[in-house]
Amino acid sequence: GYAPTTTYSVHWLADPGFHDAVARYLEDEREAVAAESQALLDYTPFKKGH
Repeated sequence: GYAPTTTYSVHWLADPGFHDAVARYLEDEREAVAAESQALLDYTPFKKGH
């Protein structure tokens, strides 16, 4: 098993239209990743709070 860990990255997109499209996609993805991470944490074999 593993416990999910949030990571971050920074990218620069020169094309404003592409930048906006990626930004909209990432808004939705953040929510999905947060939900999946919580679901995985709920079933981790590790003790909570230690």
